[in-house]
Amino acid sequence: MKGYNWNPVFNLLLKIKNDYIETFGALDSNRFEDWLMRLGKKEYDNIFCCLEVKQHNHFILIRYGMSEMHESMWLDPESIYRECRSIVIDIDREQLVLVPLRKFFNLNEVDENRLERVQCEIQNAKSVEITDKMDGSMQSARYYHGDIFISGSMALDKSCSWRLADGYSKLTQNHKKMIVENPEFTFVFEYISIKDAHVVVYSKEQEGMYLIGMRNVFTGKQLSYKEVWDFAVRYQVPMTKIEDRSFDEIMQDAKKYKSNEKEGWVLNIDGHLIKIKCDDYVDLHRVLNKFSSVNTIIRNIADDTYDDLIGKVPENYRDRVRRIAKVIYTYRNNINEKIEDYYTKAPKEDRKEYMTWVTNHCPKEIQGYLRKKYLNEDYHVLKTNYIKSTKYKNLSELGLDHECSALFNDREEA
Repeated sequence: MKGYNWNPVFNLLLKIKNDYIETFGALDSNRFEDWLMRLGKKEYDNIFCCLEVKQHNHFILIRYGMSEMHESMWLDPESIYRECRSIVIDIDREQLVLVPLRKFFNLNEVDENRLERVQCEIQNAKSVEITDKMDGSMQSARYYHGDIFISGSMALDKSCSWRLADGYSKLTQNHKKMIVENPEFTFVFEYISIKDAHVVVYSKEQEGMYLIGMRNVFTGKQLSYKEVWDFAVRYQVPMTKIEDRSFDEIMQDAKKYKSNEKEGWVLNIDGHLIKIKCDDYVDLHRVLNKFSSVNTIIRNIADDTYDDLIGKVPENYRDRVRRIAKVIYTYRNNINEKIEDYYTKAPKEDRKEYMTWVTNHCPKEIQGYLRKKYLNEDYHVLKTNYIKSTKYKNLSELGLDHECSALFNDREEA
């Protein structure tokens, strides 16, 4: 498997690694971001300015940026950014570890998903499948080098991510048998947990890891829902429901369901995946109301669900929401950069010396995060009590109330 392969993201990382070795003679750091910084090539910087990178040991996770997606994401169905949906690469062994499903969009969100084009595509399709779209969090798993490797959208280490740890604990023996016996596949699950509640209300009995997709790591081939169902039945693992409905029927039902009952559906037309959301899934009053929508955006960014949120917002309001989201992302990025800057300067050999230095030399607003970082504990700068908290910072705590109010007053009325 070594060397370049079918996946453009893997090939890009391998090219950067080889470029670094050719330029400097050897890898004097195992941090991918150090390679990019030292190479300083505009070609690479232009690509990664719209990507988020998480590294744990020699595993690198890459996901498209949420605050500013590259234009080609929307315009080019073959864009490399669409493969950047939490793909995981082992940079030491030079192997693909996890290849989740490519980024796919809501109905009418991109040109190829325009209603009239979708209707025409259905008429000429060999296969049309419709499944329930569950309202949870994506987690991917694969048997890799003697162990089950699992990741979330931006989490690689389950010891630092309670969602990932909880997802792993929800893998039954049947799940594990399926994963271990089929190491060529990335298994994509919807993680459903009351602790990770979104909009749809699930019961305790409905918690679990639901199989929603499979993709061959060595070829990139995505299995149909019928093929995925065969695995689910064979190994007796829960799977998202395949619905024996027509496109017209679900379009009618999208108007009927309440937001706490159903998120929507995924339409699969010969491998072309399209999200169809129920009209009431998003509480539009909460999202669009001047006094609450910013805090709703903050919560969605903190919970990594902004991508879904923006797809549900009416087009007349979408620009306003995006502008506010950009302000919040900028705040998040600036605080994280400040944490990194101070952490780089801090003495780290002795714990007591480090903690004293933080107290005496660092801005109070980031001291808690720096302590968490030293202890290798997860944190989130948009939450009031780090990563596990369900308490989110509001506009005043972020110091953005004046800036966001200006954006509200600046918007065009529908």
